[in-house]
Amino acid sequence: MFEISKRLEQAHQAANPREHKEAEHVKAGREAENSFVRSLRSRSLDVSSIFCGLRIPDEYQTRRREIDVVLLTARGIFCIEIKNWGGKIESSSDGEKWIQTKQRKLSENSFVTNHIEHHNGVNDIKIKASLLRDYLCRKECFIAENMFHCRVVFVNSNCELQDSILNDSHVVGPSNAEDFISSFQRGYLEVLNEMFVPSWFRGSLSNSVMSQVRQTLCSIGTWDVVELYGGKKLYGDFKEIKGISFNRKTVEALEFTHQRNRTLSLTWAILGYSPTITVALLERGGSGWLWNSYCAVLKVAYNTEMLFRICGDQVDSRIPLNDINRVIISK
Repeated sequence: MFEISKRLEQAHQAANPREHKEAEHVKAGREAENSFVRSLRSRSLDVSSIFCGLRIPDEYQTRRREIDVVLLTARGIFCIEIKNWGGKIESSSDGEKWIQTKQRKLSENSFVTNHIEHHNGVNDIKIKASLLRDYLCRKECFIAENMFHCRVVFVNSNCELQDSILNDSHVVGPSNAEDFISSFQRGYLEVLNEMFVPSWFRGSLSNSVMSQVRQTLCSIGTWDVVELYGGKKLYGDFKEIKGISFNRKTVEALEFTHQRNRTLSLTWAILGYSPTITVALLERGGSGWLWNSYCAVLKVAYNTEMLFRICGDQVDSRIPLNDINRVIISK
């Protein structure tokens, strides 16, 4: 009798996972980045020249720094940081910090003011661009320093920038964001100029150099992404699922199939079966219109956990597979 009760409880847990909702400000920030990239692509920019979320090793190879968007063009390599901040943004007295002031209305005559301290975004993106240049040099892609262009782009129209920040040539304010994106659209004259005028004469990157840089940028990893039940996404590094091993170079994603039908779960429990989860290893590049190509399909116990290092954390998290819909594996 105890075994039946245990299986019924397991079936109930498997059919009713904990719902994980994404915080609204996090969702808005990610949508701002996605919208910015979509706008770049709508300007007929080569998709293979837009890189998102690249993680560049630091000088000691001990940690990685993320760049929101890296754009490879004949004019150079643009390292872009996207900010969806609202409120008033001011610089600290020493210029090392940006202070964000936000006001939130509690009632008709009551407001709460929050002050958030950030690192100076321009200094940050310059450091990341320097790390990217060093990385490319180690891979034998030697690009002149003046071919790296750093930009911090504010996309929230409710953002008010202090003049000292807005007048910085590395900063793009909300009202100029669309013009900045449009500046990458190439006209016919520019295309003809690239075809017939040597790159050394134009002071731009040659096609062969761009091809070499593109290949190197493609080899840089991004974050692994855990898509949880309820819509929340966790970014970080996949560590381990006990009983499952794979080569991340050949696996693009882990797809989880759960038994969420409560009636069916209870029926199987009464018949003597404990709930399981089906894990399908999607082959890299194996997504198709009609079907997908998988490296393997495995079954694990419903209470199996995954070790995952969430970005910014110092220790690994244990995430129940029953709460996960999908895990995207970076290269």
